[in-house]
Formats: sequence, C-alpha cells, structure tokens
Amino acid sequence: MIRAGFWTGILLAGALGAAAAAPAARKGPAPGSLAALVGKVFDQEDVAVMLKNKTDGYRFEILDEKAGFARVVGPFGGHDDFFRLEGKAGATLIEIDYTCASTCRQKASVFRIGAGDAARRVRFTDVLDFGPFDDNAMRITKLCLDGDGNYEAEPQARAESHRELSACPFALSLSKRGGRGTLFSVENEDGSGYALSVGKTMLAPRTELRWNGSAYAGKTAKDQNPFLLNGDRLAELF
Repeated sequence: MIRAGFWTGILLAGALGAAAAAPAARKGPAPGSLAALVGKVFDQEDVAVMLKNKTDGYRFEILDEKAGFARVVGPFGGHDDFFRLEGKAGATLIEIDYTCASTCRQKASVFRIGAGDAARRVRFTDVLDFGPFDDNAMRITKLCLDGDGNYEAEPQARAESHRELSACPFALSLSKRGGRGTLFSVENEDGSGYALSVGKTMLAPRTELRWNGSAYAGKTAKDQNPFLLNGDRLAELF
C-alpha cells in the first residue's frame, strides 16, 4: 500500500518544477518612485522593460532616486533627462529631450504630479521666474523652451508675429544633483542658436536658477564670460 504522503511529495515536486520553468514576473518600479513617474510620461517603452534592459533598447543609463535624476537612452540619437523636484504642493517632473545628430537641440516639458501620481502637463514658463529678464527676452524664452511651442518650426508655420525671429538664443542646463540650473545665451558660427555643437558653440551664463518649491527663481549670473563648448562641458552641462 502506497501512503498518501508519497503522492503529496510527487505533486509538490511537480508544482515546484512548473514554477521554476515559468518565466519570472516582470518587476515594475516602486509606486511613487522616479522610475514610476518617468513611466507615466515616457511612452516609447514600458518602464519595467527599461529597468530590465542594460545594453539594448530603451533603458535607464542613470537612475538616481535620491538626487531625483534619470537619463533614458535607446535606439535614437540623443537622450532624455528627467528631473524630479519636490514642493509643498507635490512634485514636479521636468523632461529635457535632446535630439542629436551633428548638433543637439533641446525640448523642455514639465509635469505637475498630483494625487495618485497623476502627471499633468504645464508649460515650462509656469515653473520659471523671469525676474532678471527684459520683456523681449521673456517673450523669446517663452517661445523656445516649451515642448509644445513652435519656435523651432519653419518660419511659415509660426504665428505671424513670430516669423521674423531668428533661431532660439538660449540653452538650458539643469543640475543632475537637484534644485539648480543655468540659462545660457548661445552663439554658433553658423548662426543656429540653441543647437549645441562641440567646438562651435559659445555659451555665456545669463541667468542662475534655483528651485524654490514651485518654480525656478532666477538671478543674473555673476560670471557671464562666454566659453567654447567642448566634450567635457557638454557631458557636464547637458
């Protein structure tokens, strides 16, 4: 007579074998984490896949939850940087999209994080204090920093009042350690302001930025001496 325990052991062994053969569950980001917030606004790939990918496909090249900085790279020229900034009314997530070929161009998008980590898009100029700017610089900055703006579009596609404006004269650098940044004026040999090109782009600090809990408060940069963008500075600033 075969005891019941024998069959229990056989069934248990089979169950364990099946569990071992089954693919492991895909691990997603922790709720409320920076990775989870990136997943709400980056729609090119599932964030769980990006966490798993190490050398191929869309992936996190940098994910620093403590500093609130992440960089996504993948099968495209350039990278996407994400900055999480805390405030009394909740968090703000800023995305800087770098499209790169021989030069790099920036596009800034801003999201306010609400209840349940819902992300609501706002204009970049809603989180920028224009204290040190004159009216013309304010107008140009509003046009060229927002992701849904049309400053870089072909002139005929712009609003009539904007058609005669030249390429955007500003470049934005936000600290990868949180809370600070610099707005640079840009001058390139070919006149294509805003495009960042190693060995061709001259940057001059225009405004120092500091996060105050709801916006970047600006003050005129102490040192406004221009410098040539090189490889080390490109990696440091952008």
